[in-house]
Amino acid sequence: ATGHSQSITSAVLLSTLTDDEDSFVSGSKKALGLWMLIGVEYTQSTPMVSVQGLTRSQLTKIIDDFNAGNCSRVQLAVANTVNRFVVAGQLEHAAKFARYAKSLSAAPGEDQTKLPLALRKPVISVDFLGITAPYHCNSLKGPVEDMLAIAQEKGWTFNLSGMHIPVRSCDDGNDIRSESDLTAYLLQIMCVSPVDWPCAVTAAGVTHAVYFGTDGLNGFARLTFNNIEGRGVPVICAGVVSAKSPRLPHIGTNADLYRSKLSDVTAAPNWLAEFGPKLVRVASSDTVHIDSKMHRVFGMPTVMVAGMTSTTANKGFVAAISQAGYHVELAGGGIYTADSMDKKIQALASMLKPGQGITLNCIYVNQKQWSFQFPGILRLRSKEGMPIVGLCIGGGVPSVENALEIIETLRANGFKHASFKPSNTQSILTVVEIAQKCNGFPVGLQWTGGRAGGHHSFEDFHQPILQTYSAIRAQKNIALIAGSGFGDAEGSFPYSTGDWSTRFGYASMPFDGILLGSRVMVAKEAGASHSAKQLIVSAPGLTDSEWTKSLDTVQSSVTTVISELGESIHVLATRAVLFMQGLYRSILSKSRGERVALLEESKGAIVAGLNANWSRPWFGKKADGQVVDLEDMTYAEV
Repeated sequence: ATGHSQSITSAVLLSTLTDDEDSFVSGSKKALGLWMLIGVEYTQSTPMVSVQGLTRSQLTKIIDDFNAGNCSRVQLAVANTVNRFVVAGQLEHAAKFARYAKSLSAAPGEDQTKLPLALRKPVISVDFLGITAPYHCNSLKGPVEDMLAIAQEKGWTFNLSGMHIPVRSCDDGNDIRSESDLTAYLLQIMCVSPVDWPCAVTAAGVTHAVYFGTDGLNGFARLTFNNIEGRGVPVICAGVVSAKSPRLPHIGTNADLYRSKLSDVTAAPNWLAEFGPKLVRVASSDTVHIDSKMHRVFGMPTVMVAGMTSTTANKGFVAAISQAGYHVELAGGGIYTADSMDKKIQALASMLKPGQGITLNCIYVNQKQWSFQFPGILRLRSKEGMPIVGLCIGGGVPSVENALEIIETLRANGFKHASFKPSNTQSILTVVEIAQKCNGFPVGLQWTGGRAGGHHSFEDFHQPILQTYSAIRAQKNIALIAGSGFGDAEGSFPYSTGDWSTRFGYASMPFDGILLGSRVMVAKEAGASHSAKQLIVSAPGLTDSEWTKSLDTVQSSVTTVISELGESIHVLATRAVLFMQGLYRSILSKSRGERVALLEESKGAIVAGLNANWSRPWFGKKADGQVVDLEDMTYAEV
């Protein structure tokens, strides 16, 4: 048993009950006495402050900064979930802190999607709670001593020897039967010690959480379920006698307590058990494979190679990956005409073994390419029999209506799967909605975040998945694939097992597979030159905490430039790239009306930069090497 804040005494009362009514009456009087004491001993009216929208570490830093700067003292009093907290302190300090926290919040509706997570203002919700004392902070240390003396005088005390079942503390989850003075401990935990509810309710060995509160399905039961979601532990509301809510399928009612079969009781998903990697032996070949949703959708191992222009526009390289037994995407970004696409796919098909298929990666934002590539793969499959089995839509997620139309067309033409590459939380949820409405068609959700090589978003890799994992896993036709700087077993394994999410306070969140990109650019079969591959290998790379620095400067040989699609792209900081970056910042980022004058003004420096750093030098020059425009050259010089 356990209890939140003052309800820890209810848990102790429950643990002391025997099968006679007297134990209930006696224990209830003691509990009511303690609750009365903590309500009347503190006479100053001081509300507590609810803070939502921050992680614990973010809030802790804000509290530390506030206390240092204002000579005030507020404390983190209650952690209700990983992002819902209560702060307590004296009235004046609590009021100042509320104003301070609000000043750090982004404005409602403020667009921060083009800022990396580290530079974004948090969206903070700050409210005063209807509570008249600063519980769970040091302000009540003095009154607790007086309360204990009165409790002992009145006989409102509990004995450890009377506890028949374990009771978990609401601050650290430990069994409170190890305490020396149970009554003193209860007053301390109700008044002074902070509450860590996520820690209290995620104790090992719990199979069901039975909630005895009176606020229904949407109150504290739902808050508790938010902490244990994904662990296979449902919440049963003993005080709810109405039917279950279809919106809350994993929160049960009083009826569940009377089921004769455990299988009929409300259940909850265990993400690790359901989506964690498993080994399976294939009967036809007697080989062992890692079984996951990705393996079942693509029929291949749980590692794939993403579409990358120009690396996987190379048909020979794509064929080599397929022949090695891995899923790979042919990069449509490197195919510029319908005729060249036909020839490339026909040539690629001739290199594949029977049963192997082709998946094309199309850049949706480039409608010029999309306009011939999408109809082209339909024609090549349906009329020419090419083994095209899948489509990955990159460069933006279509609207739900357009995506459903695309998927229905793919289904009608015999395609086996469609994949999307969302760039933020909202587009992840769009893919979830597409999967929900596409009648079970297999959908790949490739998540890469802002740290990924090539074109990238401004998002942290982890936070959007932490926010949307439950919604993603509710759709059984989604294969969730991770990619963002992966390249070895050590870095990839925590994402396959789901261990990565536990450090954020969540249940294990396994991915179904790993996506490789930059890593395979240095493969022997890749078409890049040996010197280019050597530059990639030599780049030290960036950690999760460092990658945002590459947005403005060169970091570990990597920087960010704006591509021809108008989007941010990670590239090696060669002389040519730095020249292009400078050109964009000084001229190409300006309005169209300003550019011509700026180009004319900087013409000499631009020509010199092209000749010194670019693979395509300035064309115009005289026989003596003087740089000129084309009209200044003779026919012989041309």
